[in-house]
Amino acid sequence: MNIPDPQDLHSVTDELNEAIFSYERELVGLNLGTRAAVELDSDTYIVLERDKDQFRLNIHLREGGTMHLTQTSRELRLRAIEKLPELENSLLESFGIEIKRVTDAKDEVLKMAERLNKLRTNE
Repeated sequence: MNIPDPQDLHSVTDELNEAIFSYERELVGLNLGTRAAVELDSDTYIVLERDKDQFRLNIHLREGGTMHLTQTSRELRLRAIEKLPELENSLLESFGIEIKRVTDAKDEVLKMAERLNKLRTNE
């Protein structure tokens, strides 16, 4: 019986991490500027969020821990990868919601400016 080399799993896991970094760069490269989150289970979420000065794929644990996806267990990474298409949809939905919020705020400010202009000009 041949014993497998554990380095094989370590190597492919390193390659998985590089693939995650590549995906993250592409996702962030969309420059949508919004946060998205998807539940992995009742205690865990995968989140694309601003972390310091950049957007990152983080895992949030209900008990308060946050870590980059590549710093989690291999099993958790694999589960999170299954949810990435859902995260992309959530990101696009969040972007649409943010556009509506900004548009509504702009419209409201313009209405207030018009109201003030009418007061000032006694119309």
